[in-house]
Amino acid sequence: MTAATTTIETVTIIRPLKIISLICECLALVLLILALCTSSWLKTGCCFRTGLFRECVSDDVTTDTKLPLESPAPGQCHSSRIVYKEFNNHLVLKANTCNYDVFVFDYLIKLFFLYLTAYFQTAAAFLILAGLCIVSCIFATVLGLKATSLGRKYLYYKIAMYLALIAVISELISLIVFPVCFYLELENWVVTSWEFDWSYGIAWGTTICTFFACLMLICDKEHEEIYYKEKTVYASNQQVAV
Repeated sequence: MTAATTTIETVTIIRPLKIISLICECLALVLLILALCTSSWLKTGCCFRTGLFRECVSDDVTTDTKLPLESPAPGQCHSSRIVYKEFNNHLVLKANTCNYDVFVFDYLIKLFFLYLTAYFQTAAAFLILAGLCIVSCIFATVLGLKATSLGRKYLYYKIAMYLALIAVISELISLIVFPVCFYLELENWVVTSWEFDWSYGIAWGTTICTFFACLMLICDKEHEEIYYKEKTVYASNQQVAV
């Protein structure tokens, strides 16, 4: 009579949607870094462009080219500003020609405009928050792929899903608030003809990749990746039956 030994073999299957989600997360991170580090969010003509942190003027600018006030020298860049430009000159005029109360009132208005025009920093802050969420999302997805416990897998994937969702919301806030606020204070830039540049499009590409990563995690969150297979080993003839 042959002796039989029954064992339970654990089989881990990595689902394609999880891999696609991880690829989208990595691509979103690369695009986000590119969008933050470049100075081509907005441009006017062929000479002046600005990003969230730097604004630049090209070398081929001519003397009759109209540029925003306080622009850098041709071929150079400097940090992006909280722009209220002409309003500051208006305050100096008020201080010289009006009484103290009027000057204080105008100073308070200046502070209000300063608050409104901080959208460069606000947009950058939301994108940096999105970047931190994407990095954490990548780590959570990798841990979910490597985990052998079904409960841990679900936990890591759920964390990654919520992080991706927060990143998408942060990116949308940044990409919608930035052009709206810029339009509202367009007259302060002197130049009124502006176009979106390629860095702004790259930022939207980041949002799309993050959204698809989140969507893949949502659609595939209930599918098991760990299966148990019973294996019976017969000792007499070394026959294996599954």
